[in-house]
Amino acid sequence: MTNPSSPSSPPDAPTGSGHGPEVSGVVEIRRVGRFRFPVFAVVQGDRVVAELGRVGWFRIFVGRGFRIVTETDRRWRLVALGSAGMLCPVVLDEAGLKYVVATQGQAWYGINGRDYAYVLHPAGTRRWSRPNHWLLREHEEVVATFSAWTRRVATSRPVPLAAILAAFAVIDYGIPGGDSLGVPRFGW
Repeated sequence: MTNPSSPSSPPDAPTGSGHGPEVSGVVEIRRVGRFRFPVFAVVQGDRVVAELGRVGWFRIFVGRGFRIVTETDRRWRLVALGSAGMLCPVVLDEAGLKYVVATQGQAWYGINGRDYAYVLHPAGTRRWSRPNHWLLREHEEVVATFSAWTRRVATSRPVPLAAILAAFAVIDYGIPGGDSLGVPRFGW
């Protein structure tokens, strides 16, 4: 039953059960400014999907985080919250509630939203100290591939924007308090 006093949602409002904006295809993060908001933008072709404030390890893990404004005018903030002795990147919604949480497992990272869960793990060779190529999986299906060097993600189906931003934060900065991914080594 609907409430007759509530206004109807506009026809272009995002649908779904709390996913927020979703992206599909090739998306990249580009620098668009220097000092004033926005400094970076998530773009898909010529379409700006989201505008980002200044990013950086210190801003996320020690400061107030960085601002995210989506094309549907949702205002989020990517910050870090303590969990099990680690500082985990978290995307907070307008009300300050957790929207997406990135956690660390034994040999992977978890990207967990309100009604979805992905596994992020490195694929391929390392470039300097962090791997360059990463895979985002849901169950056994690879839903997105990330390139840390070019700041691009290619999705095979729609993926929530908040999950992509949390994944890039983990790819760029890791999770302080958690060692590097605990892939076991056998020194026989």
